[in-house]
Amino acid sequence: MDKITKLRALFAKYDITGYIVPANDEYQELYNASYAKRLRYITDFTGSNGSAVIFDDTAIFYTDSRYTTQAIAQINQDIFALKDLAELYKLQSNKIIGYDPKLFSCADIAKLKHLKLKPITPNLIDEIWTEQPARTASKAWLYINEFAGINYVDKLKQICANMTTEYLLITLPECWCWLLNIRGHDVPFIPLIQGYAILTKNGKVTIFADKNSFSDNVRAKRPDVTFLSLEDIATYAVQLIGQTIAFDPQITSQYFKDILVNSKLIPAKNPIMLAKAQKNPAEIKHAIEVHMKDAVALCEFYGWLTENLDGSVTEYSAQAKLLDIRQQQTGFICPSFIPICGY
Repeated sequence: MDKITKLRALFAKYDITGYIVPANDEYQELYNASYAKRLRYITDFTGSNGSAVIFDDTAIFYTDSRYTTQAIAQINQDIFALKDLAELYKLQSNKIIGYDPKLFSCADIAKLKHLKLKPITPNLIDEIWTEQPARTASKAWLYINEFAGINYVDKLKQICANMTTEYLLITLPECWCWLLNIRGHDVPFIPLIQGYAILTKNGKVTIFADKNSFSDNVRAKRPDVTFLSLEDIATYAVQLIGQTIAFDPQITSQYFKDILVNSKLIPAKNPIMLAKAQKNPAEIKHAIEVHMKDAVALCEFYGWLTENLDGSVTEYSAQAKLLDIRQQQTGFICPSFIPICGY
């Protein structure tokens, strides 16, 4: 039985006639871990942005113009009609469309409110993906003040000083990792730990993530942080009944709005986004130094390429060589994306 048939076979069980699959993971990241590449699994599309809507009798694949050629090459058009991603929010259908509320922001669901949507747990792709990669957790490490420029205690004070609610819900790992000066390697290209956080007005933080990620040293250096597992979120939500909680609907999944339905949710811009965008002198200094290091790596790469113009260099081997050269630079952690080499 093929994947689409297996998925459709679950529709009757959940009383739906369609299912929507986005490219992002539950942290709204497009660069995601192997287990979260659900869109790739069901469509064979390897690009970073897109969505698929599989009905009981038809299916549509959406992506943006960057990936049109790639989609034509990779998507089985006997199964999927191809459309621009902007058309997703104009979709007209009377069918009942299931979705995983962890994968859609509150803003996404609001844009699709004209459709008959039904939240479904568990994720139906996970249900049929028999060889789905296991979730793995990297070890968290502390981002030192030399590079951060501001210690985490001062960051907490900065954010808490402007809080008007009892709690702030932080669902983007990049935000709470910045706030606490913590880093990791849970996903490619972005040095972070996957998880969620809740900040109180008095500066206490609760992290929901894989507890194995945090060593005794990390825990000791963050005494005002409580580390819980992802499975503890729903139980913790009971403690927040009646409490005021600020959340950003643009980046917070519908899942949290659903489980916090008895709390007083206050829509607000995530204040950490602006705070981390304002670079301090130490961050600016090291950004300049990193660009100089990368310039040295590029010069070395161009020299190597000039000496190897015999036709043996491919786009793949070129990017591999560039990565190898960059890795030799002091302080290298990971690339921010796979180099795009073409000539």
